[in-house]
Amino acid sequence: MDNPRSRQRRATLAALCALPWLSLRAAAQVPGYPAKPIRFIVPFSTGGGPDLSARRIADALGPRLGTSMVVENRVGATGMIGLAELARSPADGHVIALVNLANTIAQSMQAKPLADTVRDLAPVTLVGRQYTILCVAPNSPARDVAGLTRLLKDAPGQHTFASGGNGTPAHLAGELYRRAVGVDARHIPYKALPTALTDVGRGEISFIFSIGNSAIPLVRNGRLRALAIAAPQRVAALPDLPTLAEAGVPGVDVQSWTGIVAPAATPRAIVDTLNRALRDVMTQPEMRTAFENLGIEVVHNSPDEFGALLKSELQRWTAFVRQAGITQD
Repeated sequence: MDNPRSRQRRATLAALCALPWLSLRAAAQVPGYPAKPIRFIVPFSTGGGPDLSARRIADALGPRLGTSMVVENRVGATGMIGLAELARSPADGHVIALVNLANTIAQSMQAKPLADTVRDLAPVTLVGRQYTILCVAPNSPARDVAGLTRLLKDAPGQHTFASGGNGTPAHLAGELYRRAVGVDARHIPYKALPTALTDVGRGEISFIFSIGNSAIPLVRNGRLRALAIAAPQRVAALPDLPTLAEAGVPGVDVQSWTGIVAPAATPRAIVDTLNRALRDVMTQPEMRTAFENLGIEVVHNSPDEFGALLKSELQRWTAFVRQAGITQD
């Protein structure tokens, strides 16, 4: 029977069930935040894949938070100058930064790191994962991976491969490939990945392993030829491109990841606000499609999960860098 008492009981139960959601909303909506524009530090050069991804995120994140985003490129030391700037910034949520695998590897090569990706940063969330793509010039005689390997073996020591700096994903993938097929090719580190890609496209450098969001647009417009992807499976952005394992070179999987961080002392309530806002913008269909077209798998996780990834990746690549004898630029 639907009497006033039963209606009141149902209303009370509904209110109790809603409490967890109300508390989550309260935690996610910090009063007075943001109070001004947010600086978004990108520790990589303008026009590269990380920069383009960051600007797309900023364009969506600003309106979601009700403020403007000011993207600031702070380049140097494989991204560590930008992260050091973040670590010195006020921990009030008005300065955040892009971080990726290259930063973790750079830290592992520095005797006195400019910033510590575990100690100095407050992890917000992972936003994407992608793999590196093996590319050559469009007029290269190498039409496939086997052809590139023959080319390198026929002229030991005379060929080169490029990267955006020592210890970057492009460098590590090149070293793994070179060792896997037993060829002698010199590594040429560049200060900026876009410049390296330009020189590969001109035929001045023999090959490069580039992250997808930097290489795919150049492959599509004919400025680079893609031979294979260093991934466990093919990607939707280039479905006809074989993996290196399919091309006869297994074990060269280099996954690059990208995330968002804040200064270490940033209050957890603000970190949670940013985490939830980034989840909302990154899961929008248009954003997901745009990133997938660049070979990036959109990912979201908690601050704690992202923090665990930062710690494990630092341990993993520090061991590899030491074993391979990779040094700083």
